[in-house]
Amino acid sequence: MAADRISELPDHIVSHILSFLPTKLAATTSILSKRWKSVWHSVLTLDFDDQTFKDFDSLTNFMISTMSSRDIKLPIHSFTFKCVNESSPYDLKVLNLCAILAVQYGKLENLSLHMPLHSIVKGLRNPNVIHLSPYIFSCKTLQVLHLNCLILEDISFQPLDLPLLKTLRWEFVLFKNINHVIELLSSCPILEEFVLCVCVMSGGRVRTS
Repeated sequence: MAADRISELPDHIVSHILSFLPTKLAATTSILSKRWKSVWHSVLTLDFDDQTFKDFDSLTNFMISTMSSRDIKLPIHSFTFKCVNESSPYDLKVLNLCAILAVQYGKLENLSLHMPLHSIVKGLRNPNVIHLSPYIFSCKTLQVLHLNCLILEDISFQPLDLPLLKTLRWEFVLFKNINHVIELLSSCPILEEFVLCVCVMSGGRVRTS
């Protein structure tokens, strides 16, 4: 019988290996032993994708369970959320909460949030559907930020500080005011890569640029 060499590795090495897997797949290793259950909860990279869940509620329930079972002393280096199902309800209260927690845990370097293009249309009809909390724009450790098909709330009251951000990708992001774009860019002093495909909502009109 072949030796189980992976189980012989230190916890931090196993955790690093699991960080390359989607979070749902990494969670399945918990059935191997009590040690593996502890190890997968220490993974510093979280990747949630609705295509691996039967419905949106199952996805959000898993996200809540994952975030609540983590050691709050452990940071999250990368947080990715991807929803491509056009029939999803787009109630992103859980996403907002998890994104804020990822920032609060400290040392977040990569944040990537993706919604279907159809969600933008739905968001215009119901402004409370997919608004993204501006809290993420004060993350001092963030290096990569990718937002896709989301609506940004009013950030005029929120301190903006992204001193380490190097890569910024906005694709079909709705802003209430063009000044928000300028203010956000001003908060990124070492930005190296900037990709923009954005809709700006102002005075009841939607303008793309």
